[in-house]
Amino acid sequence: MDDSLSDLREREKVVRRRVSSFLQDRGYPEDSIVPEPAIRSSSDGRVFRPDFVIVDPDKNERLVIVEVKPKLNKRSKYNIVDQLLAYTHVLGGLTTDTYLITGSDDDSLEFYRLTEEGELDQFEKSEFPRFNAVRANRLASEKDKVEEERSEATDDFKVTCWIIAGVGILVTVADFVLSFWNIVLLTGQRLAVMAVSVGVLIIPYAAKLKALGIEWERYSD
Repeated sequence: MDDSLSDLREREKVVRRRVSSFLQDRGYPEDSIVPEPAIRSSSDGRVFRPDFVIVDPDKNERLVIVEVKPKLNKRSKYNIVDQLLAYTHVLGGLTTDTYLITGSDDDSLEFYRLTEEGELDQFEKSEFPRFNAVRANRLASEKDKVEEERSEATDDFKVTCWIIAGVGILVTVADFVLSFWNIVLLTGQRLAVMAVSVGVLIIPYAAKLKALGIEWERYSD
């Protein structure tokens, strides 16, 4: 039993070395391939150690998770899927590309990707994405996300402005009507308070839009 376990571990080491070489052949810089990083869950404090995490060395952002197994069989498949899902949960969901690479009977490598449905989808070795493609896709995804947030913030800002304008018109009409009964609604002090209130409502949107604009330009560059 011990010999069998020892053989399995040795086989996994061999497969890991082959996967590391394969990643470098696919254009992944050596400093982008981080072996067994400790990733702690913020919810329960558990520590996970994927076999490899691919990072962008320039931005220190996680791009890809790669798990390595000496072989895949029906019995181990479900446990491996649960393991991969746990990794993606800790790293913020399936937005991080997650792959499983295993050995095979003929000493070749087999490739699987974790789908959005939480299933393993096998694909050809040649389809494994190159480093530049992974980084470009992440930048495009982040840019789209910022653009979506900026669009939502702009829409909220427009609605807020329309509400403020509507309230201002109603107050102005009310002040005009009440003036016939010598009732002054809009005093200088009240106008000053209204101006401050409008500023309090608008400034957060302006600050957010400015920050999102800077972020969007950063991804554009």
